[in-house]
Order: sequence, then structure tokens, then C-alpha cells
Amino acid sequence: MFFEDPVAAFSNLACALRPGGRITFLCWQERDCNEWVTVPVGAALTVVSPPDPLLEGAPGPFSLGKPERIRQVLEDAGFDDIDLSEVAELLYLGDDAADAIDFWQGSGIARLLLDDVDAVTERRAIKAVHDALRPHERPEGIRLGSAAWLVCATRA
Repeated sequence: MFFEDPVAAFSNLACALRPGGRITFLCWQERDCNEWVTVPVGAALTVVSPPDPLLEGAPGPFSLGKPERIRQVLEDAGFDDIDLSEVAELLYLGDDAADAIDFWQGSGIARLLLDDVDAVTERRAIKAVHDALRPHERPEGIRLGSAAWLVCATRA
């Protein structure tokens, strides 16, 4: 997901496999399918401006979110028999909203949203995220929906 040139990266992985060897990995589906991102980011965006959109396929956690993108990258890298299975699970974010905020503040998306704002705006955005997470508090902690692809492919 974070390769500058994913075809080159997966081609390199293919070279490490014998013909018929398999690669299996998980990658996130598109951002909007992942509540663990949309809930806090949506709350923060009520206070801060959205960042510039990433170019299609730019490195990042959701760069392989579309099945057709995954298939094209892997085919171009020398893989075939590409199989994608949907994986949907609840993702643990923390014991409570305060704990989840600690986790979220260390994430790349939080830094992207907050690094260039003043301290007052940052505090307001963090409070908005905290308030959005509070309704999700349960005895087992905060768990939000996640969606990933389990990808299996064979080196041609």
C-alpha cells in the first residue's frame, strides 16, 4: 500500500518466488468502507479543512482499495490466479474515547489534518473526534468497522 511504484515492488516480490509460488496479503479496502477512519476524520473535518486529495494510486493505506487496481498491479508484476476475499471485522481503537484519541493522534491521517493548524484549532478538532467516539464506547472498548481485502496470487 505504501510503495511508490507498486508494480516494481510486487515484481521484486515475484522474483523471490519460484514459478507457481504464492503471495498472500491483506490491504485496506477504500477509505469510505472503513468506519475506523471515517468516524474520527469526519469529526475532525467539522473543524479543520480537508487536505488536498491524493492522486489516484498514490502511496498510502488505501492505495490498493479498489479490486481492479489490485488486479492490475499484480498482473503487471507477473502474477495470475488473483483472488480477493472481503474481510470485515471490528477494529479495536482503545478502551474508551480518551484512549482511542491517543491512538488516533499518532496516525498519519491525524498528523495530516492537524500538523498545520494552530493549537486552539487542534484542541477543537481533537474534542470533536473525542465526542464522535464517545457513543461507540462499550465495556469491551471502542470497536469500529473495518474492511480489507485478503489477496492471494500466484507467480506466473
